[in-house]
Amino acid sequence: MEVAVPLFLASPAAAVASVAVLAGATATSLALVSVGMKPERLGRKVVKSIRKVKSHAAYRVKDAARRLKRVARHVAGTQAEQELLPLPLSRRQKQTLRRSRLRKYLKRVFCIADKDEPEDDSNNIYGSAFELDNSCWIDPAQVDAFSLTDEVWRLPHIV
Repeated sequence: MEVAVPLFLASPAAAVASVAVLAGATATSLALVSVGMKPERLGRKVVKSIRKVKSHAAYRVKDAARRLKRVARHVAGTQAEQELLPLPLSRRQKQTLRRSRLRKYLKRVFCIADKDEPEDDSNNIYGSAFELDNSCWIDPAQVDAFSLTDEVWRLPHIV
């Protein structure tokens, strides 16, 4: 028994549409992963990314202008014309600029935790479920996990 597939599902347009949907779903999931699965932070991240792209474009424009000035300096014939043009960066200034850019990039890429939200259990009224009383660490035989009541399991900080 052979099932007939509709012609529009086998067309190149359907393939392109399915690839677009798959790419969109992947991009959405990656965007949510980048903000820690918190959709309310996604808007800020998108705005920050757009600003970064704009600043990178502005940097490229400034770089092109700097290159044009350098070419103009070589073309400029008289000493008076060369004095009007800005001075090029020295080798040490270029290295310092490169290092600072590299540090900023590394800090942005290799961040260990979010700076926005410090992990703090002070707002949790029950404390951490994995914290034990000091007496449990000193004498672990005094607490038998199977003899504890249900109330203790619900509120582990009371033990």
